[in-house]
Formats: sequence, C-alpha cells, structure tokens
Amino acid sequence: MKTERDWKSIQEDYDSGLSQRDLIKKYGFSFGVLTNGRKRGLFKTRTQKEANIVRYKNCYSIKICPRCSSEHRKEGVYCSRSCGNKRTHSEESKKKTAATMKRLVRLGVVKTPIQADPKNKVTKMCPICGKSFVHFISVPRIHCSRACSNKMDRSGISGGYRDGSGYGKSGWYRGFFLNSTYELAWVIYRLDHGLFVKRFDGYITDGALKYYPDFIDEDGVTIIEIKGYHRIDVDAKTALAISKGYNIEVLYKNDLKKCFEWVKEKYNTSEFETLYDGHKPKYEYFCDFCGKGVERNKKAKTTLIFCSRKCSGSSNRGKNIKHGRYCKK
Repeated sequence: MKTERDWKSIQEDYDSGLSQRDLIKKYGFSFGVLTNGRKRGLFKTRTQKEANIVRYKNCYSIKICPRCSSEHRKEGVYCSRSCGNKRTHSEESKKKTAATMKRLVRLGVVKTPIQADPKNKVTKMCPICGKSFVHFISVPRIHCSRACSNKMDRSGISGGYRDGSGYGKSGWYRGFFLNSTYELAWVIYRLDHGLFVKRFDGYITDGALKYYPDFIDEDGVTIIEIKGYHRIDVDAKTALAISKGYNIEVLYKNDLKKCFEWVKEKYNTSEFETLYDGHKPKYEYFCDFCGKGVERNKKAKTTLIFCSRKCSGSSNRGKNIKHGRYCKK
C-alpha cells in the first residue's frame, strides 16, 4: 500500500504536467492503483478544461478570446469551437469568400444549389447535330453549341440583322436606313458633297461569325464601318473582312468631326435625329405663360413648360400664369 507521503509525491508529479500513463511508468504500478487512490481521496485528477490548459501551456502563449474574453493557450484565436462559430464576419471577409466561391463555381469544383438540384435541369435534342444536351430551365437553349446555332437557317424565321435593332437613334434619310446619328451625319456630308454612298448588301461569314458591314465604297472592295466606340468584336470582324479579300476602314467619333461640324453649320441643329425623313417630335406641350405650342424630343422633367427664355423670365417675375399645362404623347 502506498503511504500518504507517496501519494503526495504522485500528486505533485501529476500537477506538474505528467499524465496518468507517465505516472504508471515512473512508479511501476497499475492503473487500478490510481483509481483506488482517487476513490479514497488521496489522488485528485484534473477536469478536461484543466487538462487542456496543461497540455497547451508549453506550446502557445496566453491569448484572450475575442468573444468571451477568457484566457487560453490554444492554437486558434478563439478559446472554443462555440466561440469561433459565433463570430460575425466583416464585409471584407464576406467579399473575399464570395469571390473564392464564384471562382470555384466557374472552374466546376463547387456547384451552386441550383446547379446541384436535378429538378432545375432539362435534357433536349439539338435540331442540327442530333446530340442530346442538358441545360438549366432558367437559361433557355435550342442548340447544343454556338457552332450549331450559327448553322441554323434563319431566313424568314428569326435572328440575323434587323433594321433599328441597335442602341443608336435610327431612321430613314433619302432612301437609306441608318442605325445611328453618326451614320446620318456621314451620309448627309457625303450626299451634300456629291460623294458615293451605298449600303453593303448582305453579310460576310466564315461559318462561325456573321458580319453585316455598314457601307461599301465605289470600288466594291472597300468596306466603311462607322462605330461610336471600339469593341472587341470589331477586331474579329475586321480580320474576317480582310480574309475574304475586302479592305476595311473603321470610322470613330474623332474621324467624323468634319461631318458633325458640317451638319451643325448647314442645318443649324445639334439634334441630328430631327433630320430623319418624316421626323416628328414625340412630345407636344403648351407654354405655361403665353400658351404657344412647344415640341420636344424628350419628355419634360419640370412642372412648368415655357417656349422661350423671355416667357420663363416673365413668369419668374411674379406674373400670373394664363394657361394650364397640356401634354400630348
């Protein structure tokens, strides 16, 4: 039997950091001796939290948990998993996580909930090549690839070039349909100076890319393309036209300055869309001071409409408004 002095020595070794297994090896007794001593009150073991503190005290310095403000010697920032899961993420952390997940989705490593759910997908048969393909219900598709889509005969059905389908202000001018005021200024300048103007008839294609040029020069091989700004597809279309034996000249805003100045000076307007054949202002108003008709191409944003600066000034000097506002769209 162990004496009280022996148990005191065992307890001191245990409190210094030795485990129960180490004590058994050191003193040469079985685990049952420690159990018997613990039952008799001669040997006291540590709780799990106290054991963790002893385990990490020689590995990590003392830290303060940012959630519960308790001291700990663990590897992480927080004292426990409970405190770690309660932390609030900063906006910067959220953006970084979102960017990482989006990149993994693009690479196909991770699937979004919509992609993972088979109910959100549908299987179809490509009408061109006959192959089956899968796509999401939210993104309707007819063909399995862009190559098959370009091979489809769209004559009389849909797709292809359409007059007025661009973002510019389109209209007719002396028999030419123009898709933007840049084209209008160029055509007016050419016609007023007796120069050749002809629309390109049809399109150019290599099977994968379709290109609808704007105009063709008198020599029949020089394409004149008018653009408001440079885009990536301009380079591809230029290379396609050159490969088919055409010369191409792309005109941007700076190249059309001479045309803009000519139209402004001769027609005394900077709103080129008013020069289209049959142009009619979209909005008609009456002056809120004198009652005279006022035409505008854009919807008025003010509560009062005046036909001139004189009427506006007279109204602001405190004179009574004679006519109510009337708008005809």
